[in-house]
Order: sequence, then C-alpha cells, then structure tokens
Amino acid sequence: MKTVLAILILLTLFSMMALFYRKRAIKQLVENMLFFLWVLFNLSMSVVLKPIFVLFVIHLALVVLLWGGLFVFLFQRRLIRWILFAPLVTLTSFYFIAWLGGAGA
Repeated sequence: MKTVLAILILLTLFSMMALFYRKRAIKQLVENMLFFLWVLFNLSMSVVLKPIFVLFVIHLALVVLLWGGLFVFLFQRRLIRWILFAPLVTLTSFYFIAWLGGAGA
C-alpha cells in the first residue's frame, strides 16, 4: 500500500510539474500545490479515524475521490466543490462522536 501511495504521489507531482513547464503559469502551479497539500492533509488525518472502522473506510473512499478530483482539476481546470470538502464530513462526525462518547469513542 505504501508503494502504491508513493507512486501516486510521484505521479501527481510529475503531472503538476509537466503542466507547469508546458504553460509556465505560476498561479496555476500554486493552486495545484495547495490542492495537493489538502489531499495529503486529509490522507494523513485518516490515521485519527482508525478507532471507528466504518468512518475510516468511508474517509479513505472520500480521499480517493478527492485525489480523483485533483486530477480532474489538474487536467480540466474544473473544481468539484463537494469532493473538495467531503472528507471533512467524516472528520467532523468522528470528533462529534468522540465529544459525545468521551475520549475513547
């Protein structure tokens, strides 16, 4: 799994740099990098969700959708906003459940 993730990260970075060298648009590169950092943030936050396995699986599925949304944004410059904020639903629900049930959730 780590190998697939590393290949996906390198493929994403290569795609962003190839688009930058083709168009020389620094603003587009910054937007792409911010989107990529958002994907990595959501991917790293999935470790927090492991105690509630159902939320963990849903969050990983939403992160995969988010990564697909990143590639749509890279190549078509179309932002799908519900995909952008979908992983926040699982994170928010986890913290709400932890707040209701205590620290152990």
